[in-house]
Amino acid sequence: MRGVSAFDPSTVWVVGDAGQIRSTTNGATTAWTTDASPTGLRLNGVQALNSNSAVAWGYSGLVVAKQSGGAWRQISIPTTLDILSVWPITNSALVAVGTNGGIYTTTDATVASPTWVPRGTLTTSDIQDVRFTSATNGMVVGQDGVMLTTTDAGVTWTRGNVDSNTGMWGMTYLGGTTFIAAGSGQTILRTVNGGGTWTQELAGYYQTYAGISMATDRIGWRVGSGGSLDKTTTGGTSWTAQTNPSTLDLFGVYAFDPLRAIAVGRDGVVINTTDGGVTWTQRTSNVAVDLLAIDGFDQGFAWAVGENGTIIGTADAGTTWATQSTSGAQSLTDVVALTRTTIIATGRAGAAWRTTNGAAWSSLALPTGTSNVRALAGVRDSTVVLYNSGSGDFQRSTDSGTTWTQIAPNGTLYLRGMDMPTSQIVITVMAGATSISRNGGVTFTPMGSASFHYYWSNAVDAVDRSTFVGVGDGGMTGVTGSASDVDDYVQNVSDWYVDGTEAFGVCLRSTSATPTWTANATCDQTADGPHWRGVPTSTGPSSEVARTAGASGLQTASFRFGLRIAANEPPGELAAGISFVLIAPAV
Repeated sequence: MRGVSAFDPSTVWVVGDAGQIRSTTNGATTAWTTDASPTGLRLNGVQALNSNSAVAWGYSGLVVAKQSGGAWRQISIPTTLDILSVWPITNSALVAVGTNGGIYTTTDATVASPTWVPRGTLTTSDIQDVRFTSATNGMVVGQDGVMLTTTDAGVTWTRGNVDSNTGMWGMTYLGGTTFIAAGSGQTILRTVNGGGTWTQELAGYYQTYAGISMATDRIGWRVGSGGSLDKTTTGGTSWTAQTNPSTLDLFGVYAFDPLRAIAVGRDGVVINTTDGGVTWTQRTSNVAVDLLAIDGFDQGFAWAVGENGTIIGTADAGTTWATQSTSGAQSLTDVVALTRTTIIATGRAGAAWRTTNGAAWSSLALPTGTSNVRALAGVRDSTVVLYNSGSGDFQRSTDSGTTWTQIAPNGTLYLRGMDMPTSQIVITVMAGATSISRNGGVTFTPMGSASFHYYWSNAVDAVDRSTFVGVGDGGMTGVTGSASDVDDYVQNVSDWYVDGTEAFGVCLRSTSATPTWTANATCDQTADGPHWRGVPTSTGPSSEVARTAGASGLQTASFRFGLRIAANEPPGELAAGISFVLIAPAV
């Protein structure tokens, strides 16, 4: 079951999957009664109105009600958005809230077909909970620190002041003007003036980290609430706090190299360092809205995005900034620089923008039905970009966002962070879960929870194709990876993986007395002995690789170790013990 509500010690309702509704009128001292449900869809929550009336809600505008002891009936809202909470002001007057900033009211819930009026205009973040203290005064809380209040029964709303970007999941009313709200990790907020101001309970240890960027496999920075700013020189296994000239929340960070980095955050704050974090300087961003993400490229170019469609750019590693216009009002929550001139920004309600010269932005069309873009990632020096939407599906583009192809949905509605070290490897993080794809996002494999536990994981950065560092709520930082250090065949060039091809000057060696490979690649058989043979170039089912010649005599090969154990064995999956040695000469 997924929701429970009691009107008194005797009367209780519970709801759950497949439209299940069960009730008791004697405090569950005897067996529960299964109520006839008007829907077969999952119900997420229920609220008692009195001893014989209640309202329940679920996906795609689903609302069901039981009034004055009658049968349950469906009074759904005409929307495809999910309903996350409903508050009954009276039997007839209901306020419902949900995904993508949805707020709806009705004053005739007792009639056969109630009229619902949409009221949500101030946010596109998911609204998780709603509470009323009287017939007119109420409050909602949601993701990204959203808090709204109303004094006219939900007709109009005012944005409250919550100094946190943490997702808020629920709240309770303590009487008077006092509320407590709970959020991601171990966030607890309290207000004693009806939402005018909030204080953080259990502050300090329960830090929220919102952004991370690794300059090298060892050096990087993480940033978060209260202006937290830490540096690692151990690949993320240990961190040292650095002095931040601002105490405002930081939401994003980008490191160009071990000396230069930029962090952005609340109310347009921008800080940068050019000496590896020994000193950080607050810069003038020319904007006052929250800056929610940042990405950069070489030579000091970077772009930060935020609320109200804001985009700002720098060409000197964050010292000076220029505002770049998008003519859009939707908040932008992520940005990725594919090249020095091609940058994509995405955000709420399917907002997407692209520049192909680093300065002039134009609207980018995402597939029909795209709601909030939860996470965006792209491959450096490439045209490949991937995003995950509020509906839980991945869309992939191989032409810098001009056209998109849907990848099999995985239902990840609350994905927080994503990175792509290559066009095929995708790392994602969310609450207590880290997943990896090795086929460009088509399928994902969980990586376990040893590093990323039950707290929300908010951001992840790929050090290379197998080592990742992530941060999140509750002071969470995790590192995962399986690759050991291997000397590159070419000095100062990463030869391991480039868009599906392995670039390594190697040969295959037969372990039998008679060599089994055709010598058609560059190998020194005189020096290495008769058992060394070149990499095969044939493309048949018994072929291991396809080879192309590279510069300076190097060979580039796509490894496909699919062997058949006999000439007459058809292609397919075989279980056989094989061993091989891959030798990479150190230079």
